[in-house]
Amino acid sequence: MKLTRVFLPSVLIALAIGLPVFAQDVGFYNIQYAATYDQNSTNDPQPDPDEPYQFYTQVSSGSSGTLLPTTTLSLSPGSNANVIYQAGANGLQFTQDFTTLSNLQGAFQLGNYTLNIQTSTPNSYNVPITLSDGEFPPVPTITGLTNATWGANGCLIVTNVTQPDEFNKVASSRILARRY
Repeated sequence: MKLTRVFLPSVLIALAIGLPVFAQDVGFYNIQYAATYDQNSTNDPQPDPDEPYQFYTQVSSGSSGTLLPTTTLSLSPGSNANVIYQAGANGLQFTQDFTTLSNLQGAFQLGNYTLNIQTSTPNSYNVPITLSDGEFPPVPTITGLTNATWGANGCLIVTNVTQPDEFNKVASSRILARRY
């Protein structure tokens, strides 16, 4: 069971609050650091042994137009990574995994980023985003399971589920704790 703490020091959400044209093209956008943990028993989660840290950025499409793959993220000075957005289920996204927090912070340094969003309407938006220092939230832990037990192989076994929503609440493969 993967559990992810997400540090979102700067998230901008474009909802229909005074952004009439923008809200039609773009649903939301973000950049974030994440820390991933494994929990496979009633014991506390442990850092993922392979890829405990992640940089993630996403642009979600709005109600009109299409996001174009020419959307770019200009990195903070000193960063040494390359972001190429890929089409995902909810728009455009980019993810890169790291074995240490210092490697993540070296590739994607704290500071000012610029998101250049391209849409088919055709509109273009240059959005400044600041990735600032802060703490990860507490590690989420799965506790108080009902209708579920931990299997010998570390899988969560859900039994006697009568409502589909009940299964989704208990058996989610990833839990995100977000700091806004």
